[in-house]
Amino acid sequence: MTNNVEAEIADDIDDFVGRQYDAGFVTDIEQETAPPGLNEDTIRFISARKEEPEWMLEWRLKAYQRWLKMREPNWAHVNYPPIDLQAISYFAAPKSDKDRPQSLDEVDPKLLETYEKLGIPLEEQKMLAGVAVDAVFDSVSVHTTFRDKLAEAGVIFCSFSEAVKEYPELVQRYLGSVVPVSDNYYAALNSAVFSDGSFVYIPKDTKTVLITGAGIGIGKATAHAFAKDGYRVIVTDVLADEGKAVAEDIKRAGGSAEFHALDVTSTDQTNDVIAAVEASSGAIDTLVCNAGIAHKVPLDELTDEKWDHTFDIDLKGMMRAVRAAVPKMKEAGGGSIVCLSSIMGVAYGWDEHVHYSAAKSGVIGLVRGLAVELAASSVRVNGIAPGYIRTAQALSEVHSLGHVGLQAAAEFIPMGRVGEPDDIADVILFLASKAARYMTGQVIAVDGGLLVGRY
Repeated sequence: MTNNVEAEIADDIDDFVGRQYDAGFVTDIEQETAPPGLNEDTIRFISARKEEPEWMLEWRLKAYQRWLKMREPNWAHVNYPPIDLQAISYFAAPKSDKDRPQSLDEVDPKLLETYEKLGIPLEEQKMLAGVAVDAVFDSVSVHTTFRDKLAEAGVIFCSFSEAVKEYPELVQRYLGSVVPVSDNYYAALNSAVFSDGSFVYIPKDTKTVLITGAGIGIGKATAHAFAKDGYRVIVTDVLADEGKAVAEDIKRAGGSAEFHALDVTSTDQTNDVIAAVEASSGAIDTLVCNAGIAHKVPLDELTDEKWDHTFDIDLKGMMRAVRAAVPKMKEAGGGSIVCLSSIMGVAYGWDEHVHYSAAKSGVIGLVRGLAVELAASSVRVNGIAPGYIRTAQALSEVHSLGHVGLQAAAEFIPMGRVGEPDDIADVILFLASKAARYMTGQVIAVDGGLLVGRY
């Protein structure tokens, strides 16, 4: 009896193993395929076809050279016929226009049918539970879903091919860090010839910083400093082109950023921008009030309108942003605010800039008053008084020292040079960090020793 049962089981197994795979199917689609073979030319073909930068090609070639020195593993209890690696084609892609599809409407219907058969609908409105999908067909990414929604949370989700071009620094930082090229024979081979895949970057404990006047100068440098520290950066400015460029530069470097047009003289616009940021990412962790102007106006030409305009931007603009951001900061248990004053408001006046000096002096009072009022809510408020910094404002021949005057200023600065925007940005980042957790109500002069050395 036992022998009969065993025989029947053996027959069933043989029948099952010998059965043709009925769940499979073939998609008949026109393709571009690399000729069979594995050598440096194959790798160069793949890299060129993917339009990769030189550093990515070099990484592949080093992996290939490492693989050549390895021996194929001989695993116990695993039997398979020898693999002829020279008989394999390592690249295949559906023929298409040079530019990848911009929407599902541009994707070959047969590709969409293929994913439907696999049970993977690509239309986002059909995705259950908001699952994001990067659909890769042979050697190319066809479509990536929910990219914009994930980006709002600081998550980068795209194909590897796109990541190499759009986030090169991020790819270089982490490529091969989980499974090194040297890990094993097949890891080295895959590193040399892989053609695409999904790229996901989820920043750890992402914090949000909003910077006013972040399109140029100190604001721009501050945006980049916070991005490098892992913050999600909200770039705001009245200079739309410059602000958008800063946000794009940050994203290309692997950071998270977005641009919002913001005129700080508008209460409604300030409230709307901050509300939109809070709706997408919660309370703002750090607010940097940097937007400002410094127009040269002699006293006999200083109209009420010109005075009010400077105060509306340089002082009241800060109050508007703080007033809008603080409620959510309190709910979140705290935050940090940094306001930009000036040595012209801290220690001495500026000829034909009385309105500017007065506004920047007002920033000091704003910082001190806010610090006292908000300390119990764990919201810290500090300020920075920059000295002579190489910005568009300082280089203006009309409103400031100009190039020659700025160079001359370096001669009486104890450190022997004028400051750079990065010099201020790094101090702002410090004031926002845990290292400054017991500081509030302070205005720090960052001037290369100018005040103590000359005045």
